[in-house]
Amino acid sequence: MSFKCGDKVKLASGGPTMTIKCPVGGNAYTLIREQYSSAGHPNTDFICEWFDKNQELQRNAFPLAMLVSAEADGK
Repeated sequence: MSFKCGDKVKLASGGPTMTIKCPVGGNAYTLIREQYSSAGHPNTDFICEWFDKNQELQRNAFPLAMLVSAEADGK
Protein backbone atom coordinates (compact mmCIF):
# COMPACT_ATOMS: atom_id res chain seq x y z
CA MET A 1 0.00 0.00 0.00
CA SER A 2 1.14 3.52 -0.70
CA PHE A 3 0.03 6.76 0.87
CA LYS A 4 -0.23 10.35 -0.31
CA CYS A 5 -0.25 13.68 1.49
CA GLY A 6 -3.41 14.12 3.55
CA ASP A 7 -4.15 10.41 4.01
CA LYS A 8 -5.18 9.32 7.49
CA VAL A 9 -3.03 6.53 8.95
CA LYS A 10 -2.22 4.77 12.19
CA LEU A 11 0.73 2.76 13.36
CA ALA A 12 0.17 -0.94 12.72
CA SER A 13 0.68 -1.44 16.46
CA GLY A 14 -2.09 1.07 17.30
CA GLY A 15 -2.19 4.63 18.54
CA PRO A 16 -3.80 7.88 17.41
CA THR A 17 -4.97 8.69 13.91
CA MET A 18 -2.27 10.64 12.10
CA THR A 19 -2.22 12.61 8.86
CA ILE A 20 0.49 12.09 6.24
CA LYS A 21 2.25 15.44 5.85
CA CYS A 22 4.63 14.32 3.09
CA PRO A 23 7.23 11.69 2.29
CA VAL A 24 10.75 12.51 3.49
CA GLY A 25 11.83 12.38 -0.17
CA GLY A 26 8.92 14.47 -1.47
CA ASN A 27 8.91 17.91 -3.03
CA ALA A 28 6.84 19.80 -0.44
CA TYR A 29 7.67 21.26 2.97
CA THR A 30 11.40 21.64 2.36
CA LEU A 31 12.40 22.64 5.90
CA ILE A 32 10.45 19.79 7.50
CA ARG A 33 11.83 17.24 5.03
CA GLU A 34 15.41 18.43 5.53
CA GLN A 35 15.05 18.03 9.30
CA TYR A 36 14.14 14.34 8.95
CA SER A 37 16.49 13.57 6.10
CA SER A 38 19.46 15.04 8.02
CA ALA A 39 18.40 12.92 11.03
CA GLY A 40 18.90 9.79 8.91
CA HIS A 41 15.35 8.99 7.82
CA PRO A 42 15.32 7.47 4.32
CA ASN A 43 13.37 9.13 1.49
CA THR A 44 10.78 6.34 1.71
CA ASP A 45 9.65 7.28 5.24
CA PHE A 46 6.48 9.33 5.68
CA ILE A 47 6.26 12.41 7.89
CA CYS A 48 3.06 12.21 9.93
CA GLU A 49 1.31 14.71 12.20
CA TRP A 50 -1.22 14.14 14.99
CA PHE A 51 -2.54 15.79 18.14
CA ASP A 52 -1.58 14.28 21.46
CA LYS A 53 -3.88 13.96 24.49
CA ASN A 54 -3.12 17.60 25.39
CA GLN A 55 -4.10 18.72 21.87
CA GLU A 56 -0.50 19.62 21.04
CA LEU A 57 0.64 19.01 17.47
CA GLN A 58 3.20 16.21 17.17
CA ARG A 59 5.23 15.19 14.13
CA ASN A 60 7.51 12.26 13.33
CA ALA A 61 8.62 10.12 10.39
CA PHE A 62 7.74 6.43 10.05
CA PRO A 63 8.61 3.68 7.57
CA LEU A 64 5.78 2.56 5.28
CA ALA A 65 5.85 -0.91 6.86
CA MET A 66 4.77 0.59 10.22
CA LEU A 67 1.69 2.39 8.81
CA VAL A 68 -1.85 1.21 8.04
CA SER A 69 -4.79 3.15 6.69
CA ALA A 70 -7.00 4.65 9.39
CA GLU A 71 -9.88 4.77 6.87
CA ALA A 72 -10.21 0.99 7.06
CA ASP A 73 -11.49 1.15 10.63
CA GLY A 74 -13.76 4.15 9.94
CA LYS A 75 -11.86 6.62 12.16
